[in-house]
Amino acid sequence: MKEKKFVQTKMTPRALLVDPATTLTWNVIFSQNHHLTGNPLYMKVRILLLSFVFASNSYCQFNMPSFEEVATTFFSAYSHESSATYLKFQRKKEGWFVAQDEYANPGHYFNTKLFWSKATGSYNRLDYPPANDEISVKEIIEKYLQQMSWEYEEYQYTRNKYYGYPGWDWDIINEKMDALVTDSVLEGRARAYVNYASGFIAEQFGDIFINNDEDRLPLNASDKISKSRIDKFLKYEVEGINAYTQLMKLNPAFETKVGNIKIKLANEYMFTWLELQMAGDKTNAGIFAGKAEYPDSLLALAKAYLSSAPANSVLITSGDNDTYPLWYLQQIKNIRTDVAVINYNLIGFQRYLHFEDTKSKQRLFATRGTTYLRDGIDYFLFENAVDSGAGLDVDSFIGQLLAGRNPYDTTASRPYKGGTIKTYFAKHLWFEAAGKKSSKIELDRYLLLNEFILLDIMNTMGRGKVAATYRIDLVAPLLKQEGYVYVFDY
Repeated sequence: MKEKKFVQTKMTPRALLVDPATTLTWNVIFSQNHHLTGNPLYMKVRILLLSFVFASNSYCQFNMPSFEEVATTFFSAYSHESSATYLKFQRKKEGWFVAQDEYANPGHYFNTKLFWSKATGSYNRLDYPPANDEISVKEIIEKYLQQMSWEYEEYQYTRNKYYGYPGWDWDIINEKMDALVTDSVLEGRARAYVNYASGFIAEQFGDIFINNDEDRLPLNASDKISKSRIDKFLKYEVEGINAYTQLMKLNPAFETKVGNIKIKLANEYMFTWLELQMAGDKTNAGIFAGKAEYPDSLLALAKAYLSSAPANSVLITSGDNDTYPLWYLQQIKNIRTDVAVINYNLIGFQRYLHFEDTKSKQRLFATRGTTYLRDGIDYFLFENAVDSGAGLDVDSFIGQLLAGRNPYDTTASRPYKGGTIKTYFAKHLWFEAAGKKSSKIELDRYLLLNEFILLDIMNTMGRGKVAATYRIDLVAPLLKQEGYVYVFDY
């Protein structure tokens, strides 16, 4: 859950995918805050429309064309229309590459070709079909940006010297720094160290680089984290923290995606706390949490959120700055520990979901690990061509979805990431208790895991026991503002 470790997601994180059977666009999508976002899909895509205007000789700070120029140049000359694969632009030492990946089995890039060469300073011809003259380049790029979750990716392409492929972090780590170190270079190195470190415990940034290290092989979300993995995580995470610390000394006014560098550094300590908690190393986790130093203004807001939450409730948060400071207050200051602070983006990330499920003293949601720990559980798909207006109460919806009961689905199976996608037949839902029905909420053509778990939490905990630091779009009609939070009520 960092600005993508949140995000989403770690949730883990990641790129837009399409269900081949329906050309459903989905993504391991990141929130604005990447630490809390992860491999999990933690939020739906927010469309960011950009107008690409560039000069042919425009270069970014890394002495290569900008992402905008490369994308515009590609889509001006070529097209890529496929329900099975998507494109990835990769900035490497040699220049800009164009690669493909499969929606049904993401993370395995192929047909990787050098598009812009740093050696020649020019573009190479590629064997893609010619551009479709009937569609404007701007329209094509806007659609592509939706698929790749540009809100998150823009920052990464801007701040990281190399990016978009497994091992970009390792390449930055191993590149010799110039004698004159700038604040932007330090941020890039810090991000590389942190990204690499996460691969040893709970990879939530996607495209993990194995690097011939058994301790970087992906684990099941319920697998125990070994001491050697924890030690290696700490080695690289501390390097990242040191880089952020050096950056803060060099430029105390430096702004990151989550705010001033001081806030970013405090969040990094709390990210380390979370990773170590999920790894079972509570001792070291407490040490890092104790080093976080937040400005009084952010702590005041965090206290306001906690004080407004109902007793023994679940408080749903969104990004770094409305999550880490709350955890800090609970862990270090022992404030409102009766409240379960859960990040919305991260509950689409299996290891974090398992962590929250097993550490809580009370049952927060009904879905069991046998379901949320299986492969291919990132999202669920709507399938009902007969009755698009079908409705259900949330309790029945959850039960029938998990049991695989969909009389309107005639497809044998939809393979995805080693598993199969479950489908639902009702998009119009309501909560019901003691004979009273809530207002209806409307689902989309797909439901992400974090959205499903949110419905499960609300259904399990009941009215007045679930709050959020912001008005969540999915359940907005059922949220009532009370103090600094929005409480689930009807």
